[in-house]
Amino acid sequence: MKKLSLLLVAALLSACATTPKSIEEMRGKRDQESTWTQEIIKIIRYPFTPTDRAAVIKRPLQDVYRDISKNAERCLNVEVSRTTFGLNGSIVNTVKYHPSTRMISDSSAEMVLQLEKEARPPMPEGGYYIVLANIETVTAGETRLTVTGDSWDYENIREAIFAWARGEQPPCPELS
Repeated sequence: MKKLSLLLVAALLSACATTPKSIEEMRGKRDQESTWTQEIIKIIRYPFTPTDRAAVIKRPLQDVYRDISKNAERCLNVEVSRTTFGLNGSIVNTVKYHPSTRMISDSSAEMVLQLEKEARPPMPEGGYYIVLANIETVTAGETRLTVTGDSWDYENIREAIFAWARGEQPPCPELS
């Protein structure tokens, strides 16, 4: 009975869930949800719910921004094709990832990752917003990195962004 109740709640939440179509929508999505909805989401970890993860990195903002920007372009500016087989033969699905970085001011920057899928209209220019990294100066040698993204699908991307911010060079995250 408990599983049935959770499945019913998940179905109801999925009717309300949408992939963010702008940076502002991604930033505001969690703020607009009721406390009750946030608690249910924590229990069932609904996959299309943006969640935040933050850390203070012991490096200056310019270094963090440079490494995230360089690695995002190298690892996340890709096109991934997958072949699926169905009753009518094989179908090739292509997903395009588009990272972009920008300095907002001397003390803040951001990295945005968009995903473009075939046959998923209406889609904003460049694709759906799936990951947002806010980079902010705390002190001259410390930077706060807050990464917002889907709670399941893009955890490997979030891990890579935090590693890049620390100056590490892990393998590029696997994208599907």
